[in-house]
Amino acid sequence: MEPTISKARHHRAALWILMIANVGSLVSAANLVVSLDPEDRITIKRGAALTLLGLVYFTSLFELLNVLALFTGAGARFRHKYRLSCGDVLDITNKLVSAVQAALSCLTGVIVCLWSCTRDFVRSSHFMSEAYAWFGAAYFFYDIWSMYMVHVQMTSNVDSFKSKIQRKLSKNGDALLSSGDSAVKKSRPSFLAYCRHEPVILMHHLFIGGFGFLVIVYLRGGLGDCVFGFVYLMELSTPFVSLRGILSRLRLKASKAYLVNGILMLLTFFLCRVVSLPYVCLMYSRVLGLPYFEVTGSETVKVDFIENVIEQTIKVSRIVSGWEASPGQHPWQVGLRMVDHTGGVTGCGGSIVHREWVLTAAHCTASRVTMVIRAGVTHMTTPQYIGESTEYYNYPTFDSSRPDVVQSDDVAMVKLRVPVVYTDLLQSIRVQSSADAFRTYDGDVVIASGFGRVWTNGASPETLNWVYLRTVTNAQCAATFGSLITSTTICARYFNVTSQSVCQGDSGGPLVLTSEDGLPTLIGIASFVAGGQFGCHSGLPGGFARPGPFLGWFQEITGIDFENLNEEDETTEAPTTTTTEEPTTTTTEEPTTTTTEEPTTTTTEEPTTTTTEQPTTTTTEQPTTTEAPTTPTPESESEEDNSNEEDSDSGSSEEDEELNDLLKRMEVLVKVKVRMNKYKKRHEVHEKH
Repeated sequence: MEPTISKARHHRAALWILMIANVGSLVSAANLVVSLDPEDRITIKRGAALTLLGLVYFTSLFELLNVLALFTGAGARFRHKYRLSCGDVLDITNKLVSAVQAALSCLTGVIVCLWSCTRDFVRSSHFMSEAYAWFGAAYFFYDIWSMYMVHVQMTSNVDSFKSKIQRKLSKNGDALLSSGDSAVKKSRPSFLAYCRHEPVILMHHLFIGGFGFLVIVYLRGGLGDCVFGFVYLMELSTPFVSLRGILSRLRLKASKAYLVNGILMLLTFFLCRVVSLPYVCLMYSRVLGLPYFEVTGSETVKVDFIENVIEQTIKVSRIVSGWEASPGQHPWQVGLRMVDHTGGVTGCGGSIVHREWVLTAAHCTASRVTMVIRAGVTHMTTPQYIGESTEYYNYPTFDSSRPDVVQSDDVAMVKLRVPVVYTDLLQSIRVQSSADAFRTYDGDVVIASGFGRVWTNGASPETLNWVYLRTVTNAQCAATFGSLITSTTICARYFNVTSQSVCQGDSGGPLVLTSEDGLPTLIGIASFVAGGQFGCHSGLPGGFARPGPFLGWFQEITGIDFENLNEEDETTEAPTTTTTEEPTTTTTEEPTTTTTEEPTTTTTEEPTTTTTEQPTTTTTEQPTTTEAPTTPTPESESEEDNSNEEDSDSGSSEEDEELNDLLKRMEVLVKVKVRMNKYKKRHEVHEKH
């Protein structure tokens, strides 16, 4: 009696230890991830801890069920009722653990699909997908050991062997039993023998647990989370498969439960293992806007300028799934309204890159007669600056005679007649440097903004909108758009909602990246999106022109080194603002020099208009130097007068410095003018008549 009591106490202690280990490991695993945000990644350290806790959880669960079935009164009655051997018990408990793992996997799949598939089919992720991959990988390692234990019991069948021997024993039964035990011990297969006996199962578990869960989940970088959620849901049929095996061990194949379970097993297997994959492909085809059987096709997608693309199916309230901007949030944003020779008006965006210059897309300015510029604008009716310009420069390789054809090098500069005055709500933006001109952007979070349309063929909004996007490499973009993607292109697609994009009216607008130094940098000029049946909301990337590769051309046009632009440049430019109005009344006698000089730059201007317009452009357009001779003449005369009047107060050295400064300015202006003549035939320079 005492040994029996001792064994009972031992089994109760084992039960408590196993229960504590089982519940504690699960709670600890949950505690490791409960504080994470949905899109957080699981680090290797945290993942290793989850795998260790998973081993403890599944192993302790298996042993806990074995102790309950083999060493408790209820377990003994259960075994006796269904005439179960020790091997049968281990096989049943192994299948129960498998069903528990499948239930946890399905729960994870539901969480991941509800989160990721409703946001960004490709990029949205939930930490549960990675967390359970680390935790669930432990099951496959544990299962190798548990199946070995089942194999040992089923092969040796110790209980059955002993009962048969005892019924046939004679007087020397004890000796025979001892001999039988020895025979059983010798017949117990080793783990290596089991591995050689079941190589397929062994390789399957090692591959799924080691590579399928740990390696793929970690290396995928959070991509394809929605698809991964459906992989978890494939386990929905596993509990019914396990129950089928358990009912078979209980000799209940003829029962209604076995029949119903079989039907459910076939149904869930068909839905989760057969239908789910085509359904995921269908979801992906809808995201791309492609016909179902073209989802995996390799043909490139047709493109079109943003303003030509119509949103076909989705009506949204912002730029496309973006937000309304607050005052001063995008102080460099410009709203352009361009008028063509027929009187038609179209809208584009742009960016203030200097107090006298706006950077936009060439297809926005091509063949336009005039344009109205609103800057420092959050609402179109309350701009910080409003002006008109007829002077713009399209990059020479852009064919302005075909403005409706998508082309590379879609870059243009617009000259402001009256320079802007910087305020808290109106600022210029730094242009991409030459060092980053051809940088491989991949996965960077950027911002696009504009006054683009907000519904199908609807009116453009009067309030500025903005949206997060995420950059993709040119190689990835070329897989969609083909040879149109060049080294001067940068592509960006939605951030976390498939429909996020620039759209009609956003062409020429900025694509902004906050650089490592914390300053916003203009890295793209909105140009095109997927055309045809796709549209802005398709989830495909949009194309932007990189400004960095054109810095040399910018300097030739403007005389400004944008890469080294600093506050000194701004202060030296400021006086031109104050002197713009004075020449209009005092230098009416000077046009004789400008009328002879002006036709060398543009042949479209008449002398009469030049004489009235020239004094204004003389001072404001010093960087472009279309009036190089007129600029120094009055200034040099005034300088001589001043030097004579102040001769007693300032020495000849100061006068020399002023003259040298004027000479340098004249030299720079003349050089720029010569360079501009080289592009005379390519540039479209218009003066208002």
